[in-house]
Amino acid sequence: MVADLQELRERLNWARAEAERLPAEIEHYATSKIIWKFETRNDAPGFLLTATCKSDIPVAIRARAGTTVNEIRSCLDGLASVLAERNQRTANGVSFPISKTESQFLEKRSQEKIRKLSDDDKLAIAALKPYAVDSKGEPGNVLLWGLHSADVRRKHQRLLVAAQNNKMMFGNGYIDEMRFLGNTVKLGRNEIATTGPLFSSSVYFPADITYAEPDVLRGRSVVKTLHEFADLVDSIILIFS
Repeated sequence: MVADLQELRERLNWARAEAERLPAEIEHYATSKIIWKFETRNDAPGFLLTATCKSDIPVAIRARAGTTVNEIRSCLDGLASVLAERNQRTANGVSFPISKTESQFLEKRSQEKIRKLSDDDKLAIAALKPYAVDSKGEPGNVLLWGLHSADVRRKHQRLLVAAQNNKMMFGNGYIDEMRFLGNTVKLGRNEIATTGPLFSSSVYFPADITYAEPDVLRGRSVVKTLHEFADLVDSIILIFS
């Protein structure tokens, strides 16, 4: 690893460590604030599985997710600064451009951000397709656009609690059928699934925190996506090593 990129790699490692702290915080929140219950149905035989959420997602979780995504995004601006200095220029006014469309990326406003970089480095950044959609309407680097969008929204980011239906756990008992109605758990009582006749002493769904916005990230696990962001930025830094 080139010495002038080492700090960026260390910052990414910090971001990964912050992301690793989230699962335990989410688990504590889910087990203490979400109550799972089978209720007798009045409209048909069987039961209704509900989840009652007693409080919103804690500020600590939302803040950690926001500061982590900001640090990952900032590493790209740091990379642009390093590349400008390699080209014997100052880093003032330099940042890493990410746009919604290819045409916006090619506009003067975006290109000004990398004006102090060498031509080769400019071409390398353009080759990453740092935009959501290209000039033909085809996807660009959608994950990179998602990182930028999440960072822009981080102070007011809407997150959702989602039951991980594929990881449902029961106590002693069985279920003969189950139809899921949705997996989003909002504040208050939520209807999650209907079932046939059953016997079970307990039920538990591990909960996850997912993005509610932007559209490109909606429904994606925050923890998993933060790691994907870090891996993406790490791969970009390695291009210039």
